[in-house]
Amino acid sequence: MKEGNNDNSEQTEESLTNEENNISDMNRDEKSSIEASIQNQFNELKREYLNTRSNFVNRLLVFICIVLVFFTIAIPTITALAAYFAYVKFEEAQTQMQSRLNDAKNFALAAEKNASDAAQSLKIIREHQAKIKEIVSKLTSKDFSNPNTIAILNTTVQDIVQNPDLSLEDKAILEAYRL
Repeated sequence: MKEGNNDNSEQTEESLTNEENNISDMNRDEKSSIEASIQNQFNELKREYLNTRSNFVNRLLVFICIVLVFFTIAIPTITALAAYFAYVKFEEAQTQMQSRLNDAKNFALAAEKNASDAAQSLKIIREHQAKIKEIVSKLTSKDFSNPNTIAILNTTVQDIVQNPDLSLEDKAILEAYRL
């Protein structure tokens, strides 16, 4: 029995060492599995963080692209509209200037016509003035005691009254003078 005990004790010692080895192997496996699990969780968190950052950067780039496209379209469009409105204003101003130039030419022609009419009126006035001076000189130089002089005066007054260019006021004054 002693031998059996010895065998048993050897077996127990061996089994104890085997069990310790197994436990340490298990601890190592568990440690390595825990470390792998932690590493996997860390990698997963890192991947999620990087995906989140990547999505944010992608959205930011899309927004920047949209803004750039908007301004790429908006700036030439606004420039074209401004150029069109400026062209319309300049065209309108040119039309107004052309109209005013034509009006000025018409006014100049009318002024020339009025100047020639004024020259003709001045000629008529000078003719009448000469007739009046002649009549006045006859009136002042004549002797009224002579009946022929009075007859010439009446005829001259009648000639003046019959003049169609004489105004009604002047005719009334001459009629009063004749009386």
